[in-house]
Amino acid sequence: MEEVIKGKSGNDSNRHDVVMPGLEGEGSWEWEEIFSKAKLLGEGDDATRDCDIIREFIMYMLKRWGRQLNERSEEVKRSAKGRAEAGTHRQTVENVRPLVESLSKYTCNSDIRVHLAQICRLVIIDRDYIRLVILTLNE
Repeated sequence: MEEVIKGKSGNDSNRHDVVMPGLEGEGSWEWEEIFSKAKLLGEGDDATRDCDIIREFIMYMLKRWGRQLNERSEEVKRSAKGRAEAGTHRQTVENVRPLVESLSKYTCNSDIRVHLAQICRLVIIDRDYIRLVILTLNE
């Protein structure tokens, strides 16, 4: 009864977590799978494949970022900096949504798709930035 009066829910521990609307479902991609698919980016002129790989990479990065934000301590989440970081994530998800939707529908402009494929290939394959970050975090 006290919870109802004070407006508290039974599970208050997740109250300050980053909500990731639109990032749930559609599988949880593993980095190794994205890495192996990324080797095909820009090869030939397969717009469908490129759109899928780019979308998976963007979704992976947004989910990973959201999970890292949710793993912070409750005090950090409640701080001004913590709330600002969560707001930045939320705003980024909203701003990237039209791009992700166009990639999902395979309607992304070919000029944009080609450049995104080059950027993703550089980040994933050529420079391997993500694997470096993963190894650094695991040390």
